[in-house]
Amino acid sequence: MPKTSINPYSPGNPVQPRHFAGRIEIINRIRQAIRDCKSDAPTNLFLQGEWGTGKTSILRKLKPELQEQLGLVIREDVSGQGAKDQSTAFYLALFEELMDALGDDSDEDDFVSPDFNNSRSMRITLTKQLARLRSEKGLFAAIILDNLDKADQQFLSEIRDVFQRIEEDDAHFMLLFAGQTLPRAGASAAEPVSRFFETIEINTFTKSESKEAIEKPIKAIGEFNFTDSALDFIYLQTEGHPYFLKQICHKIFSLACGSANIDDAWLEDHWAEIESDLAKAKFRKDLDLPESERDVILQAGLLGDEFKRSDLFSDKPSSLDSALKRLRDDRHLIKPVSRGIYRFYHPLFGKYVRTQAAKGELHHPLLKTISTGESEKLEFKETYSYNTHTKINDDKLIVASLKTIAAFQNSDGGTLLIGVSDNGDIKGLKKDFTLCKPNNPDGFERKVLDHLEKRLNPYIPRRVAISFITLPAGNVCVVDVKSKAKATYVDEDEFYVREGNRTVMLKGETRDEYIRKRTG
Repeated sequence: MPKTSINPYSPGNPVQPRHFAGRIEIINRIRQAIRDCKSDAPTNLFLQGEWGTGKTSILRKLKPELQEQLGLVIREDVSGQGAKDQSTAFYLALFEELMDALGDDSDEDDFVSPDFNNSRSMRITLTKQLARLRSEKGLFAAIILDNLDKADQQFLSEIRDVFQRIEEDDAHFMLLFAGQTLPRAGASAAEPVSRFFETIEINTFTKSESKEAIEKPIKAIGEFNFTDSALDFIYLQTEGHPYFLKQICHKIFSLACGSANIDDAWLEDHWAEIESDLAKAKFRKDLDLPESERDVILQAGLLGDEFKRSDLFSDKPSSLDSALKRLRDDRHLIKPVSRGIYRFYHPLFGKYVRTQAAKGELHHPLLKTISTGESEKLEFKETYSYNTHTKINDDKLIVASLKTIAAFQNSDGGTLLIGVSDNGDIKGLKKDFTLCKPNNPDGFERKVLDHLEKRLNPYIPRRVAISFITLPAGNVCVVDVKSKAKATYVDEDEFYVREGNRTVMLKGETRDEYIRKRTG
Protein backbone atom coordinates (compact mmCIF):
# COMPACT_ATOMS: atom_id res chain seq x y z
CA MET A 1 0.00 0.00 0.00
CA PRO A 2 1.21 3.55 -0.60
CA LYS A 3 2.56 5.54 2.30
CA THR A 4 -0.24 8.04 1.89
CA SER A 5 -3.75 7.79 0.48
CA ILE A 6 -3.63 11.32 -0.91
CA ASN A 7 -3.02 11.36 -4.65
CA PRO A 8 -1.04 14.55 -5.46
CA TYR A 9 -2.25 14.66 -9.07
CA SER A 10 -5.66 16.22 -9.70
CA PRO A 11 -6.77 15.95 -13.34
CA GLY A 12 -9.55 18.33 -14.29
CA ASN A 13 -8.79 20.72 -11.41
CA PRO A 14 -6.35 23.63 -11.10
CA VAL A 15 -2.96 22.50 -9.86
CA GLN A 16 -2.10 23.41 -6.29
CA PRO A 17 0.22 26.43 -6.17
CA ARG A 18 2.94 24.42 -4.40
CA HIS A 19 2.92 21.96 -7.32
CA PHE A 20 2.91 24.66 -9.99
CA ALA A 21 5.50 24.06 -12.72
CA GLY A 22 7.01 26.08 -15.55
CA ARG A 23 5.33 29.08 -17.19
CA ILE A 24 8.18 31.39 -16.15
CA GLU A 25 7.85 33.77 -19.12
CA ILE A 26 4.08 34.03 -18.67
CA ILE A 27 4.33 34.66 -14.92
CA ASN A 28 6.98 37.33 -15.52
CA ARG A 29 4.78 39.03 -18.13
CA ILE A 30 1.86 39.19 -15.71
CA ARG A 31 4.15 40.49 -12.96
CA GLN A 32 5.23 43.24 -15.33
CA ALA A 33 1.56 44.08 -15.90
CA ILE A 34 1.12 44.37 -12.12
CA ARG A 35 4.01 46.85 -11.99
CA ASP A 36 2.55 48.74 -14.94
CA CYS A 37 -0.81 49.01 -13.18
CA LYS A 38 0.82 50.52 -10.08
CA SER A 39 2.80 52.98 -12.20
CA ASP A 40 -0.21 54.43 -14.04
CA ALA A 41 0.09 52.25 -17.15
CA PRO A 42 -2.72 49.67 -16.91
CA THR A 43 -2.57 46.59 -19.11
CA ASN A 44 -5.45 44.29 -20.03
CA LEU A 45 -4.34 40.69 -20.53
CA PHE A 46 -6.11 37.74 -22.09
CA LEU A 47 -4.71 34.27 -21.38
CA GLN A 48 -5.60 32.25 -24.46
CA GLY A 49 -5.08 28.50 -24.66
CA GLU A 50 -6.68 25.18 -25.43
CA TRP A 51 -8.79 23.27 -22.95
CA GLY A 52 -6.74 21.75 -20.12
CA THR A 53 -3.54 23.72 -20.72
CA GLY A 54 -3.57 25.33 -17.26
CA LYS A 55 -5.06 28.81 -17.64
CA THR A 56 -7.04 28.52 -14.39
CA SER A 57 -3.96 27.15 -12.62
CA ILE A 58 -2.04 30.28 -13.62
CA LEU A 59 -4.81 32.53 -12.26
CA ARG A 60 -4.90 30.54 -9.02
CA LYS A 61 -1.11 30.70 -8.69
CA LEU A 62 -1.07 34.49 -9.12
CA LYS A 63 -4.06 35.41 -6.96
CA PRO A 64 -2.04 35.81 -3.69
CA GLU A 65 0.54 37.89 -5.52
CA LEU A 66 -2.14 40.09 -7.04
CA GLN A 67 -3.70 40.58 -3.61
CA GLU A 68 -0.36 41.53 -2.09
CA GLN A 69 0.68 43.90 -4.86
CA LEU A 70 -2.64 45.47 -5.87
CA GLY A 71 -4.70 44.92 -2.75
CA LEU A 72 -8.06 43.96 -4.28
CA VAL A 73 -8.75 40.93 -6.46
CA ILE A 74 -12.23 40.41 -7.87
CA ARG A 75 -12.77 37.02 -9.47
CA GLU A 76 -15.88 35.94 -11.33
CA ASP A 77 -16.72 33.07 -13.67
CA VAL A 78 -19.02 33.77 -16.57
CA SER A 79 -22.51 32.49 -15.82
CA GLY A 80 -26.08 33.07 -16.95
CA GLN A 81 -27.84 32.31 -20.20
CA GLY A 82 -27.58 35.57 -22.07
CA ALA A 83 -25.46 38.69 -22.32
CA LYS A 84 -27.75 40.67 -20.00
CA ASP A 85 -27.64 38.02 -17.24
CA GLN A 86 -23.89 37.65 -17.56
CA SER A 87 -23.31 41.41 -17.45
CA THR A 88 -25.55 41.88 -14.40
CA ALA A 89 -23.81 39.08 -12.45
CA PHE A 90 -20.36 40.38 -13.37
CA TYR A 91 -20.99 44.04 -12.53
CA LEU A 92 -22.92 43.24 -9.35
CA ALA A 93 -20.00 41.18 -8.02
CA LEU A 94 -17.59 43.95 -8.98
CA PHE A 95 -19.75 46.66 -7.38
CA GLU A 96 -20.16 44.75 -4.10
CA GLU A 97 -16.44 43.99 -3.80
CA LEU A 98 -15.55 47.64 -4.34
CA MET A 99 -18.08 48.76 -1.74
CA ASP A 100 -16.66 46.28 0.80
CA ALA A 101 -13.15 47.56 0.13
CA LEU A 102 -14.16 51.21 0.53
CA GLY A 103 -15.78 50.36 3.87
CA ASP A 104 -17.95 52.35 6.27
CA ASP A 105 -16.46 55.74 5.40
CA SER A 106 -18.00 55.66 1.91
CA ASP A 107 -20.67 58.18 1.06
CA GLU A 108 -24.20 56.85 1.38
CA ASP A 109 -24.80 57.60 -2.30
CA ASP A 110 -22.00 55.24 -3.22
CA PHE A 111 -24.01 52.29 -1.99
CA VAL A 112 -26.78 52.90 -4.48
CA SER A 113 -26.35 50.31 -7.19
CA PRO A 114 -25.90 51.74 -10.67
CA ASP A 115 -28.21 50.86 -13.51
CA PHE A 116 -26.58 47.68 -14.81
CA ASN A 117 -28.39 48.09 -18.14
CA ASN A 118 -26.98 51.57 -18.68
CA SER A 119 -23.33 51.54 -19.71
CA ARG A 120 -22.90 55.27 -19.02
CA SER A 121 -24.28 54.93 -15.49
CA MET A 122 -22.08 51.89 -14.92
CA ARG A 123 -18.98 53.66 -16.22
CA ILE A 124 -19.48 56.75 -14.07
CA THR A 125 -20.05 54.70 -10.91
CA LEU A 126 -17.09 52.38 -11.47
CA THR A 127 -14.76 55.25 -12.40
CA LYS A 128 -15.62 57.02 -9.12
CA GLN A 129 -15.19 53.86 -7.05
CA LEU A 130 -11.86 52.91 -8.64
CA ALA A 131 -10.50 56.43 -8.20
CA ARG A 132 -11.50 56.49 -4.49
CA LEU A 133 -10.07 53.03 -3.99
CA ARG A 134 -6.69 54.30 -5.11
CA SER A 135 -6.73 57.73 -3.44
CA GLU A 136 -8.26 56.68 -0.09
CA LYS A 137 -7.02 53.10 0.30
CA GLY A 138 -3.95 53.00 -1.90
CA LEU A 139 -5.41 49.94 -3.65
CA PHE A 140 -5.78 48.88 -7.26
CA ALA A 141 -8.38 46.42 -8.55
CA ALA A 142 -7.28 43.28 -10.36
CA ILE A 143 -10.39 41.95 -12.12
CA ILE A 144 -10.14 38.29 -13.09
CA LEU A 145 -12.64 36.66 -15.43
CA ASP A 146 -12.21 32.95 -16.18
CA ASN A 147 -13.90 30.49 -18.56
CA LEU A 148 -14.62 33.18 -21.11
CA ASP A 149 -15.64 30.50 -23.62
CA LYS A 150 -19.04 30.43 -21.93
CA ALA A 151 -19.58 34.13 -22.51
CA ASP A 152 -22.27 35.51 -24.78
CA GLN A 153 -20.78 37.15 -27.86
CA GLN A 154 -22.02 40.59 -26.82
CA PHE A 155 -20.74 40.31 -23.25
CA LEU A 156 -17.05 40.98 -23.88
CA SER A 157 -17.81 43.77 -26.31
CA GLU A 158 -19.81 45.52 -23.59
CA ILE A 159 -17.00 45.10 -21.05
CA ARG A 160 -14.58 46.53 -23.60
CA ASP A 161 -16.78 49.58 -24.15
CA VAL A 162 -17.19 50.30 -20.43
CA PHE A 163 -13.57 49.78 -19.35
CA GLN A 164 -12.12 51.57 -22.34
CA ARG A 165 -13.99 54.68 -21.25
CA ILE A 166 -12.98 54.14 -17.61
CA GLU A 167 -9.35 53.93 -18.70
CA GLU A 168 -9.72 57.21 -20.61
CA ASP A 169 -11.06 58.79 -17.41
CA ASP A 170 -7.71 58.00 -15.73
CA ALA A 171 -9.00 55.24 -13.45
CA HIS A 172 -6.54 52.40 -12.84
CA PHE A 173 -7.23 48.70 -12.79
CA MET A 174 -5.97 45.47 -14.29
CA LEU A 175 -8.11 43.06 -16.33
CA LEU A 176 -6.86 39.49 -16.41
CA PHE A 177 -9.19 37.31 -18.48
CA ALA A 178 -8.79 33.71 -19.64
CA GLY A 179 -10.41 31.43 -22.21
CA GLN A 180 -9.83 29.35 -25.30
CA THR A 181 -10.47 32.32 -27.56
CA LEU A 182 -11.78 35.85 -27.39
CA PRO A 183 -15.52 35.76 -28.11
CA ARG A 184 -16.42 37.77 -31.16
CA ALA A 185 -19.25 40.29 -31.23
CA GLY A 186 -19.65 40.52 -34.99
CA ALA A 187 -17.23 41.63 -37.66
CA SER A 188 -17.38 45.32 -36.75
CA ALA A 189 -16.54 44.75 -33.09
CA ALA A 190 -14.02 41.92 -33.41
CA GLU A 191 -10.94 44.05 -34.03
CA PRO A 192 -11.56 46.63 -31.27
CA VAL A 193 -12.11 43.82 -28.76
CA SER A 194 -8.88 42.09 -29.73
CA ARG A 195 -6.94 45.35 -29.66
CA PHE A 196 -8.17 46.15 -26.16
CA PHE A 197 -6.40 43.06 -24.78
CA GLU A 198 -2.84 41.88 -25.00
CA THR A 199 -3.11 38.17 -25.72
CA ILE A 200 -0.75 35.75 -23.99
CA GLU A 201 -0.72 32.29 -25.54
CA ILE A 202 -0.87 29.40 -23.08
CA ASN A 203 0.63 26.43 -24.89
CA THR A 204 1.37 22.88 -23.81
CA PHE A 205 4.40 22.24 -21.61
CA THR A 206 7.91 22.03 -22.96
CA LYS A 207 9.83 18.84 -22.22
CA SER A 208 11.55 20.39 -19.16
CA GLU A 209 8.25 21.83 -17.90
CA SER A 210 6.58 18.44 -18.29
CA LYS A 211 9.33 16.80 -16.24
CA GLU A 212 8.90 19.40 -13.51
CA ALA A 213 5.10 19.05 -13.54
CA ILE A 214 5.40 15.26 -13.13
CA GLU A 215 8.15 15.17 -10.52
CA LYS A 216 7.26 18.12 -8.32
CA PRO A 217 4.08 16.65 -6.73
CA ILE A 218 5.62 13.23 -6.08
CA LYS A 219 8.96 14.40 -4.69
CA ALA A 220 7.20 16.12 -1.80
CA ILE A 221 5.89 12.79 -0.48
CA GLY A 222 8.57 10.42 -1.77
CA GLU A 223 6.29 7.67 -3.03
CA PHE A 224 8.37 6.54 -6.03
CA ASN A 225 10.68 7.84 -8.76
CA PHE A 226 10.33 8.32 -12.49
CA THR A 227 13.29 7.35 -14.66
CA ASP A 228 14.35 9.81 -17.36
CA SER A 229 13.20 7.42 -20.09
CA ALA A 230 9.76 7.12 -18.44
CA LEU A 231 9.46 10.91 -18.31
CA ASP A 232 10.38 11.08 -22.00
CA PHE A 233 7.76 8.45 -22.84
CA ILE A 234 4.98 10.26 -20.97
CA TYR A 235 5.95 13.55 -22.60
CA LEU A 236 5.83 12.01 -26.08
CA GLN A 237 2.46 10.38 -25.45
CA THR A 238 0.88 13.55 -24.06
CA GLU A 239 2.79 16.09 -26.16
CA GLY A 240 3.16 18.04 -22.92
CA HIS A 241 -0.58 18.56 -22.44
CA PRO A 242 -1.07 19.41 -18.73
CA TYR A 243 -4.41 17.62 -18.32
CA PHE A 244 -3.16 14.36 -19.81
CA LEU A 245 0.07 14.54 -17.83
CA LYS A 246 -1.93 14.77 -14.62
CA GLN A 247 -4.46 12.13 -15.64
CA ILE A 248 -1.74 9.61 -16.51
CA CYS A 249 0.25 10.33 -13.34
CA HIS A 250 -2.93 10.09 -11.26
CA LYS A 251 -3.39 6.54 -12.56
CA ILE A 252 0.29 5.70 -12.13
CA PHE A 253 0.09 6.77 -8.48
CA SER A 254 -2.88 4.50 -7.88
CA LEU A 255 -1.12 1.54 -9.54
CA ALA A 256 2.44 1.95 -8.23
CA CYS A 257 1.55 1.38 -4.55
CA GLY A 258 4.50 3.39 -3.30
CA SER A 259 7.20 0.87 -4.10
CA ALA A 260 8.06 1.16 -7.77
CA ASN A 261 10.57 2.90 -9.93
CA ILE A 262 8.48 4.01 -12.90
CA ASP A 263 10.51 3.02 -15.95
CA ASP A 264 9.82 1.97 -19.54
CA ALA A 265 9.10 -1.64 -18.61
CA TRP A 266 6.66 -0.63 -15.88
CA LEU A 267 4.82 1.73 -18.24
CA GLU A 268 4.64 -0.94 -20.95
CA ASP A 269 3.12 -3.42 -18.50
CA HIS A 270 0.50 -0.93 -17.30
CA TRP A 271 -0.16 1.22 -20.37
CA ALA A 272 -3.36 -0.61 -21.32
CA GLU A 273 -4.79 0.18 -17.86
CA ILE A 274 -3.69 3.80 -18.16
CA GLU A 275 -5.33 4.19 -21.57
CA SER A 276 -8.50 2.57 -20.24
CA ASP A 277 -8.52 5.09 -17.41
CA LEU A 278 -8.15 7.96 -19.91
CA ALA A 279 -11.09 6.60 -21.87
CA LYS A 280 -13.25 6.36 -18.77
CA ALA A 281 -12.27 9.76 -17.42
CA LYS A 282 -12.41 11.77 -20.63
CA PHE A 283 -12.78 10.15 -24.04
CA ARG A 284 -16.05 8.30 -23.50
CA LYS A 285 -17.64 11.58 -22.48
CA ASP A 286 -16.12 13.27 -25.53
CA LEU A 287 -17.85 10.72 -27.78
CA ASP A 288 -21.20 11.08 -26.04
CA LEU A 289 -22.51 13.01 -29.03
CA PRO A 290 -25.58 13.19 -31.24
CA GLU A 291 -25.38 10.47 -33.88
CA SER A 292 -24.60 12.88 -36.73
CA GLU A 293 -21.59 14.34 -34.93
CA ARG A 294 -20.45 10.98 -33.61
CA ASP A 295 -20.44 9.51 -37.11
CA VAL A 296 -18.34 12.41 -38.41
CA ILE A 297 -15.82 11.92 -35.59
CA LEU A 298 -15.61 8.16 -36.17
CA GLN A 299 -15.22 8.67 -39.93
CA ALA A 300 -12.43 11.14 -39.25
CA GLY A 301 -10.70 8.65 -36.96
CA LEU A 302 -10.35 6.21 -39.84
CA LEU A 303 -8.61 8.86 -41.94
CA GLY A 304 -5.64 9.42 -39.60
CA ASP A 305 -4.40 12.18 -37.32
CA GLU A 306 -5.40 14.79 -39.93
CA PHE A 307 -8.37 14.56 -42.24
CA LYS A 308 -9.98 16.49 -45.08
CA ARG A 309 -13.54 17.67 -45.08
CA SER A 310 -13.78 16.39 -48.66
CA ASP A 311 -13.00 12.83 -47.47
CA LEU A 312 -15.99 12.75 -45.11
CA PHE A 313 -19.25 11.35 -46.39
CA SER A 314 -22.73 12.71 -45.78
CA ASP A 315 -26.03 12.50 -47.61
CA LYS A 316 -26.37 16.25 -47.03
CA PRO A 317 -23.20 18.40 -47.33
CA SER A 318 -24.83 21.18 -45.30
CA SER A 319 -25.41 18.75 -42.41
CA LEU A 320 -21.75 17.70 -42.53
CA ASP A 321 -20.60 21.33 -42.41
CA SER A 322 -22.90 22.04 -39.46
CA ALA A 323 -21.57 19.00 -37.58
CA LEU A 324 -17.96 20.04 -38.22
CA LYS A 325 -18.69 23.54 -36.97
CA ARG A 326 -20.21 22.22 -33.73
CA LEU A 327 -17.33 19.79 -33.22
CA ARG A 328 -14.85 22.62 -33.72
CA ASP A 329 -16.45 25.62 -32.05
CA ASP A 330 -18.73 24.11 -29.39
CA ARG A 331 -17.22 20.73 -28.51
CA HIS A 332 -13.57 21.66 -29.21
CA LEU A 333 -12.90 18.08 -30.34
CA ILE A 334 -11.30 19.05 -33.66
CA LYS A 335 -9.05 21.92 -34.70
CA PRO A 336 -8.52 23.47 -38.13
CA VAL A 337 -5.09 22.93 -39.66
CA SER A 338 -5.74 24.77 -42.91
CA ARG A 339 -8.69 25.36 -45.17
CA GLY A 340 -10.78 22.17 -45.25
CA ILE A 341 -8.27 20.17 -43.18
CA TYR A 342 -8.70 19.31 -39.49
CA ARG A 343 -7.04 17.35 -36.71
CA PHE A 344 -8.19 16.00 -33.36
CA TYR A 345 -7.60 18.16 -30.30
CA HIS A 346 -5.08 15.59 -29.07
CA PRO A 347 -3.47 12.45 -30.59
CA LEU A 348 -4.53 10.32 -27.60
CA PHE A 349 -8.14 11.18 -28.38
CA GLY A 350 -7.54 10.37 -32.04
CA LYS A 351 -6.16 6.95 -31.08
CA TYR A 352 -9.24 6.25 -28.96
CA VAL A 353 -11.57 7.30 -31.80
CA ARG A 354 -9.79 4.99 -34.25
CA THR A 355 -10.19 2.10 -31.80
CA GLN A 356 -13.92 2.71 -31.46
CA ALA A 357 -14.42 3.04 -35.22
CA ALA A 358 -12.51 -0.21 -35.83
CA LYS A 359 -14.82 -1.97 -33.38
CA GLY A 360 -17.69 -1.29 -35.74
CA GLU A 361 -19.25 1.57 -33.80
CA LEU A 362 -19.41 3.70 -36.92
CA HIS A 363 -23.00 4.16 -38.10
CA HIS A 364 -21.88 5.46 -41.47
CA PRO A 365 -24.63 6.50 -43.91
CA LEU A 366 -22.86 4.52 -46.64
CA LEU A 367 -23.22 1.34 -44.58
CA LYS A 368 -26.98 1.89 -44.52
CA THR A 369 -26.93 2.40 -48.29
CA ILE A 370 -24.97 -0.81 -48.85
CA SER A 371 -27.37 -2.75 -46.63
CA THR A 372 -30.21 -2.03 -49.09
CA GLY A 373 -28.42 -4.03 -51.81
CA GLU A 374 -27.92 -3.39 -55.51
CA SER A 375 -30.71 -1.64 -57.39
CA GLU A 376 -31.42 0.33 -60.52
CA LYS A 377 -29.33 3.18 -59.10
CA LEU A 378 -26.76 1.27 -57.03
CA GLU A 379 -24.10 -1.18 -58.22
CA PHE A 380 -21.27 -2.95 -56.33
CA LYS A 381 -17.90 -3.98 -57.76
CA GLU A 382 -15.50 -5.94 -55.55
CA THR A 383 -12.46 -4.66 -57.48
CA TYR A 384 -11.79 -2.29 -60.35
CA SER A 385 -8.97 -4.08 -62.19
CA TYR A 386 -7.46 -6.60 -59.73
CA ASN A 387 -8.40 -10.17 -60.60
CA THR A 388 -8.65 -12.03 -57.29
CA HIS A 389 -7.87 -15.35 -59.03
CA THR A 390 -4.97 -14.42 -61.32
CA LYS A 391 -3.84 -11.56 -59.01
CA ILE A 392 -3.03 -9.34 -62.01
CA ASN A 393 -4.64 -6.46 -63.87
CA ASP A 394 -7.77 -7.57 -65.77
CA ASP A 395 -9.16 -5.36 -68.54
CA LYS A 396 -12.52 -7.19 -68.45
CA LEU A 397 -13.09 -5.96 -64.90
CA ILE A 398 -12.30 -2.39 -65.96
CA VAL A 399 -14.80 -2.60 -68.80
CA ALA A 400 -17.45 -3.93 -66.41
CA SER A 401 -17.20 -0.74 -64.31
CA LEU A 402 -17.19 1.47 -67.41
CA LYS A 403 -20.34 -0.25 -68.67
CA THR A 404 -22.11 0.49 -65.37
CA ILE A 405 -21.09 4.15 -65.44
CA ALA A 406 -22.30 4.51 -69.04
CA ALA A 407 -25.55 2.73 -68.16
CA PHE A 408 -26.21 5.15 -65.29
CA GLN A 409 -25.69 8.07 -67.68
CA ASN A 410 -28.02 6.54 -70.24
CA SER A 411 -30.66 5.86 -67.58
CA ASP A 412 -31.55 7.89 -64.49
CA GLY A 413 -28.12 8.16 -62.90
CA GLY A 414 -26.76 6.15 -59.99
CA THR A 415 -23.81 5.25 -57.79
CA LEU A 416 -21.09 2.68 -58.37
CA LEU A 417 -19.31 1.45 -55.22
CA ILE A 418 -15.91 -0.13 -55.90
CA GLY A 419 -14.51 -2.23 -53.08
CA VAL A 420 -17.86 -3.85 -52.17
CA SER A 421 -18.77 -7.41 -53.15
CA ASP A 422 -22.10 -8.39 -54.74
CA ASN A 423 -23.49 -9.47 -51.36
CA GLY A 424 -22.54 -6.17 -49.70
CA ASP A 425 -19.31 -7.21 -47.94
CA ILE A 426 -16.75 -4.41 -47.83
CA LYS A 427 -13.50 -5.68 -49.34
CA GLY A 428 -11.64 -2.40 -49.66
CA LEU A 429 -9.26 -1.23 -52.35
CA LYS A 430 -5.94 -2.39 -50.91
CA LYS A 431 -5.30 -4.87 -53.74
CA ASP A 432 -6.39 -2.41 -56.43
CA PHE A 433 -4.01 0.19 -54.98
CA THR A 434 -1.06 -2.15 -55.70
CA LEU A 435 -1.80 -1.76 -59.43
CA CYS A 436 -1.74 2.06 -59.33
CA LYS A 437 0.97 4.69 -59.24
CA PRO A 438 1.06 6.04 -56.62
CA ASN A 439 -0.40 3.15 -54.61
CA ASN A 440 -3.09 5.22 -52.91
CA PRO A 441 -6.49 6.81 -53.61
CA ASP A 442 -4.90 9.54 -55.76
CA GLY A 443 -3.29 6.95 -58.02
CA PHE A 444 -6.50 4.94 -58.19
CA GLU A 445 -8.57 8.00 -59.12
CA ARG A 446 -6.12 8.96 -61.87
CA LYS A 447 -6.37 5.45 -63.29
CA VAL A 448 -10.18 5.52 -63.37
CA LEU A 449 -10.27 9.02 -64.88
CA ASP A 450 -7.79 7.98 -67.57
CA HIS A 451 -10.07 5.10 -68.58
CA LEU A 452 -13.15 7.34 -68.56
CA GLU A 453 -11.46 9.88 -70.82
CA LYS A 454 -10.21 7.24 -73.28
CA ARG A 455 -13.12 4.80 -73.38
CA LEU A 456 -16.36 6.72 -72.77
CA ASN A 457 -17.78 8.58 -75.74
CA PRO A 458 -18.41 11.33 -74.95
CA TYR A 459 -16.91 11.76 -71.47
CA ILE A 460 -18.20 14.82 -69.60
CA PRO A 461 -16.23 15.28 -66.32
CA ARG A 462 -18.95 17.23 -64.51
CA ARG A 463 -21.34 14.29 -64.85
CA VAL A 464 -19.07 11.91 -62.88
CA ALA A 465 -17.79 12.56 -59.35
CA ILE A 466 -15.23 10.29 -57.66
CA SER A 467 -14.66 10.23 -53.90
CA PHE A 468 -13.36 7.80 -51.28
CA ILE A 469 -14.82 6.65 -47.99
CA THR A 470 -12.70 5.04 -45.30
CA LEU A 471 -14.55 2.38 -43.35
CA PRO A 472 -13.28 -0.06 -40.72
CA ALA A 473 -12.98 -2.82 -43.35
CA GLY A 474 -11.16 -0.64 -45.88
CA ASN A 475 -11.52 2.10 -48.51
CA VAL A 476 -14.50 2.29 -50.83
CA CYS A 477 -14.50 4.32 -54.05
CA VAL A 478 -17.79 6.12 -54.62
CA VAL A 479 -18.53 7.01 -58.25
CA ASP A 480 -21.60 9.22 -58.41
CA VAL A 481 -22.99 9.43 -61.95
CA LYS A 482 -25.54 11.91 -63.29
CA SER A 483 -27.76 11.00 -66.20
CA LYS A 484 -27.67 12.93 -69.47
CA ALA A 485 -29.88 13.07 -72.53
CA LYS A 486 -27.11 12.58 -75.08
CA ALA A 487 -26.10 8.93 -75.47
CA THR A 488 -22.90 7.65 -73.86
CA TYR A 489 -21.03 4.78 -75.52
CA VAL A 490 -18.26 2.49 -74.31
CA ASP A 491 -15.41 1.99 -76.78
CA GLU A 492 -17.18 4.00 -79.51
CA ASP A 493 -20.28 1.90 -80.20
CA GLU A 494 -21.41 -0.16 -77.15
CA PHE A 495 -24.58 1.25 -75.57
CA TYR A 496 -25.71 0.22 -72.09
CA VAL A 497 -28.67 0.98 -69.82
CA ARG A 498 -29.91 -0.14 -66.42
CA GLU A 499 -32.74 -2.63 -66.08
CA GLY A 500 -33.44 -3.21 -62.41
CA ASN A 501 -30.11 -4.06 -60.77
CA ARG A 502 -28.55 -5.20 -64.07
CA THR A 503 -26.53 -3.46 -66.77
CA VAL A 504 -27.64 -4.54 -70.25
CA MET A 505 -26.52 -3.73 -73.79
CA LEU A 506 -28.98 -2.40 -76.36
CA LYS A 507 -28.38 -2.83 -80.08
CA GLY A 508 -29.90 -1.88 -83.41
CA GLU A 509 -33.50 -0.66 -83.50
CA THR A 510 -34.00 -1.26 -79.79
CA ARG A 511 -31.08 1.05 -79.01
CA ASP A 512 -32.12 3.68 -81.56
CA GLU A 513 -35.71 3.73 -80.26
CA TYR A 514 -34.49 4.07 -76.67
CA ILE A 515 -32.26 7.02 -77.62
CA ARG A 516 -35.06 8.73 -79.59
CA LYS A 517 -37.38 8.55 -76.60
CA ARG A 518 -34.73 10.04 -74.26
CA THR A 519 -33.81 12.88 -76.57
CA GLY A 520 -37.41 13.65 -77.47
